[in-house]
Amino acid sequence: MDPQQGLGVRANRTTWAVGGEQLDGVLVQHLISDFKEKHGGLDLGTDYLALERLHEAAEASKQELSLSPSSTLRLPFITADHRGPKHLDATVSRAALERLALPVLDQLEAPVVEALRASGVGLEGLQGVLLAGGTARLPFLGEFVRSRLTLGK
Repeated sequence: MDPQQGLGVRANRTTWAVGGEQLDGVLVQHLISDFKEKHGGLDLGTDYLALERLHEAAEASKQELSLSPSSTLRLPFITADHRGPKHLDATVSRAALERLALPVLDQLEAPVVEALRASGVGLEGLQGVLLAGGTARLPFLGEFVRSRLTLGK
């Protein structure tokens, strides 16, 4: 923020490796693993219809977790085997999503460092960070950025 010129952007960087779809993906993989463990090795990852339903449920769950500490996913008749239909019933906590998201969020560090270097501002001259996009609504994203940049706000 320049008092004479107003708000301006000195540098920006982005990465397509971090975003809502990637967080949905790690949640889907978690649900697949959990289901497989509970249902004798039955793999939802090979069922395209089940995967579509899982992705839709993961996105809705992620949105719910931006407001609530936990989310319940219920997908009746997600698949079937020789014993009959199977249902997915799982609860995901915000803390669990945060743990699952850490490897994805770790990929933010390089673009942030690069943008700071390109801006000539450096970490000490940084007054704040503007998070954009739907994923920015997840409380732990702000906490993650704050802890990595050691910002007080």
